[in-house]
Amino acid sequence: MCFHLGATNLFRYATSELSQDAFICWLLSHLTPEGWDADPQVRACAADFMDRVLWNSRQLRYRPGWRIQDIRRQYDKIDVLIVLNQYRIILEDKVATGTRRNQIADYQKALLASEPGLAKENILTVYYKIIDQPGPEPGVDCEFTRGDLLALFRPYGGRIANPIFCDYLEYLEWIEARANSWQHLKIADWSPQAYIGFFKHLQQALQAAPAPLECSWGYVSNPSGGFMGLWLGGLFSPGELDAMGLTQDVCDNLYIQFENDIIAVKYSVDPQNNPDRDRSARARRALYEYLSRRLGGEWEKKVFRYGTFMTVGYIRYNESNYRQQLDKILDALQSLKDAGALL
Repeated sequence: MCFHLGATNLFRYATSELSQDAFICWLLSHLTPEGWDADPQVRACAADFMDRVLWNSRQLRYRPGWRIQDIRRQYDKIDVLIVLNQYRIILEDKVATGTRRNQIADYQKALLASEPGLAKENILTVYYKIIDQPGPEPGVDCEFTRGDLLALFRPYGGRIANPIFCDYLEYLEWIEARANSWQHLKIADWSPQAYIGFFKHLQQALQAAPAPLECSWGYVSNPSGGFMGLWLGGLFSPGELDAMGLTQDVCDNLYIQFENDIIAVKYSVDPQNNPDRDRSARARRALYEYLSRRLGGEWEKKVFRYGTFMTVGYIRYNESNYRQQLDKILDALQSLKDAGALL
């Protein structure tokens, strides 16, 4: 099913994080003394938002008598700072990017320095992100994903008539539909958002398996235009690689990569270990030939080039056979592990 974003939808054009900051501030302004009576339904939605923040952060409930005293936008580099009684709520808002290292912890330190009487336990941290990412954001008290926001906002969809709220909810629904479009589109028609939705689905399925694999995904930039990729690691321990003859001086890691319509086995070397280039190349060739015998004519490789991250070979997949194709590679790698010595 296709979901079209209306031509007059505000957030079709206001796609930046600053625009989203403005929406968050607008929503929460209905809990200020000045905005309390502006729209009771929007106020109820804002109260539900604040209740989730307080509960997830400190197991507190938002009380109807409470009012937000101040909403500060871009305060000392903080996206949104909310002053609620004795609490200071740092809200970091992202659309597609993530936080930099120690970003939220740095904001906490700066806030404590600017308010000497503020207790650290009264600083609550919130991460708000509408585009999926591979894992939860570390070091925050409360996280709002797109799924969380849709669960919060949808019940108000038929009750709030305000066009700002309606446009934002429609915008979130549009992103959700694009992320789920992999379920009904041919893989040749997948957008980056469709790949994100597919990778999220695959990650959840693999993490629910009896022996979950390390899984991550993201955008890879390259001269040919870049792609959305998913990586599966933890396939071999260092000891298992050593037993096959893939010692650290020739092989740093073996992992699986989804890239466009292929599932590749990748081989990496660590330049700091000064690998024996010829022996590393022979190891990769031996891996290719072993997997070729296991996977038959589906196993492909166009050209061998030496580098830090190298493709051993790959098989193709599509929107309907991805799990079967992945299982073929996993079975072949398991047989490789059982076989032991490769070199």
